[in-house]
Amino acid sequence: MGSDQAIAEKVAEVRRSIAFETQRWAPELLKIVPKGRSHGLVRFELNDGQLAFERKLAEQREAGKPLRAIILKARQIGFSTLMQGKLILAATQLAHLNALCVADSKKTGAKLYRIGERMYNNLPHIDVAEGYPLVPPVRSHRTNEFLHFAPKGEAWEIPDMWPDSTYWVDTAGEFESGRGGTYHFVHLSEYAFWEQAETKFRALMQAVPRDPDTLVVIESTANGYNHFRELWMQAEAGDSEFLPFFWPWWKHAEYSLPFPTERARREFRPGDTEQSPYAEGERELLDPGPIDVLTGEHVPLTLEQLNWRRWCIADNCGGNIRSFDQEYPTTPEHAFIASGEKVFEPVLVRRVIAQTERTDPRHGPGGPVRGAVVATKRELRAGLHGRIDVPLDPEFRPARLLDVTDSPDWRVWLPTKDDVPEIDPEAAYVIGVDVSDGMPESGEGDPAYQAIEVIDHATRVQVAEYRSRVAPDLLAEHAVLTAMLFNNAWLAIEKTGPGLAVVRKIWHDFRYPFVYRRKQHQQSTEKQTENLGWSTDSATKPLLIAGGQELLREEAEEGAGRIKSRRLAREFSTYVRTSARTTQPEAGEYADLLMAWLIAQQVAAELPIRRAKKKDDEKGRPRRRPITARYTAFRRGRPV
Repeated sequence: MGSDQAIAEKVAEVRRSIAFETQRWAPELLKIVPKGRSHGLVRFELNDGQLAFERKLAEQREAGKPLRAIILKARQIGFSTLMQGKLILAATQLAHLNALCVADSKKTGAKLYRIGERMYNNLPHIDVAEGYPLVPPVRSHRTNEFLHFAPKGEAWEIPDMWPDSTYWVDTAGEFESGRGGTYHFVHLSEYAFWEQAETKFRALMQAVPRDPDTLVVIESTANGYNHFRELWMQAEAGDSEFLPFFWPWWKHAEYSLPFPTERARREFRPGDTEQSPYAEGERELLDPGPIDVLTGEHVPLTLEQLNWRRWCIADNCGGNIRSFDQEYPTTPEHAFIASGEKVFEPVLVRRVIAQTERTDPRHGPGGPVRGAVVATKRELRAGLHGRIDVPLDPEFRPARLLDVTDSPDWRVWLPTKDDVPEIDPEAAYVIGVDVSDGMPESGEGDPAYQAIEVIDHATRVQVAEYRSRVAPDLLAEHAVLTAMLFNNAWLAIEKTGPGLAVVRKIWHDFRYPFVYRRKQHQQSTEKQTENLGWSTDSATKPLLIAGGQELLREEAEEGAGRIKSRRLAREFSTYVRTSARTTQPEAGEYADLLMAWLIAQQVAAELPIRRAKKKDDEKGRPRRRPITARYTAFRRGRPV
């Protein structure tokens, strides 16, 4: 009995290893048809992309988490083949397991089924351990749909040692028939091309237990702005359990094209659109090279890779560079093509996004310090409509010190001490605020955000940013505390819609003196009047965009380092001009940070820099801020 138990434990251990350690077992057990050849089978040797993905899954498994991943990739990397191997190995080795592949079409589903069936048919007929065969028999099957692995006749001698498991291939169009089942290993193939993807995804996830021995992998090339992109963005932001895994074309060894002669190589001129209309963007790919999102490092491409890129754009993508970016993305941002005309030059935006990978990396050390700006003192004062609770004496509290009532919505790019930004008392700042009305910006998706951007008045460099969905009255507190913290900065608030209430609260109730007041010309009298807050309208919005285009050009061409935030840089890439010639973010996207930043930049250009006075105060300390009667009243709580 003891010997039987030992054998059973050994068999179970080996079977679990086969099911979960694809990197180790695929070359020994699986056979595939090699790409580009129509004869013979070869061992399934994992390529670099497949190996990197397996390492990431292993990290999830070591952490005891359910295996969840979303793959954004270039075409023909081999992840669909890898997933069929994982499903077949799991279904043939683990008991009572349902492995499911859902394809975007019947044609793709039939192709994937044949890959899985071929892998099963060519499993080696060896023993896992002492008389326990590796290959289970097929009890029943349906061509292009399922294989059921289970013993025929007498049950296996030791319970749960024989699979009694299934390998299913379904299509997205027919998946509703799968409701009510339970699935353990799931592959969603070319998910970006599914119809009613969100509804089917939700139904499917209810059928997958949240268990460390389960696997769900969403895999696709991009297909514009849809639910696949939403899932990718959630994973990138860390808002789901799904691991975001991106594999670009330039990391695939096959995507390189040798030159016919050495002379042709010498005459190849990167970025020269006169030599080739498909040379756009090559200089940045050559120097400093695209960012490897797994390491955060720049990887300069070779001339052979650029040569392949030109060939692929011309021959595989019909001469359309945007199509190439979708099918063979260089970065995740390249993959998702906007449906409208881009307001900001895509080549310049790509350069800025690449620059922000250093100042705002996705993973690893570096980047902004996170925390909250909180009031350390509050006073009841007479407001415009009764007594008002006024926040005072702000401080930055790093994320590690926050309690449950505070969210680390602030990100600051300044030198720090003990995770607290060191604000130069001599510096002057400008703050732009974009106020949300609680509705989606482009008519779809979640509500827009409240956004605050802080820039250095003199250098125009981004210093800090805030994004959340707090109520407007709380936003007023955040804005005034931020303005006080940053040396009583100029505070420019977009007053359209709910912004007017925020401006009035800050000016009339909190009595903050350095609120931006725009100037307008009355056509009848040519008399200037002053109005609180910034108004984005048909006259001022073109000014914002033109100013943003100029600054973006300087940023990209000179490497000025004014934009630090990757989130801000990405909003440039999704801001489009519609067929009605209006400008707005793409469906499901946002422009809150962008508008706050544009307002801050425009106001910084318009208003004078308030320099600190050099005269010392009565205690011998340098006077840091200009003093006005309104500011004195604000600090002392007197009526203005």
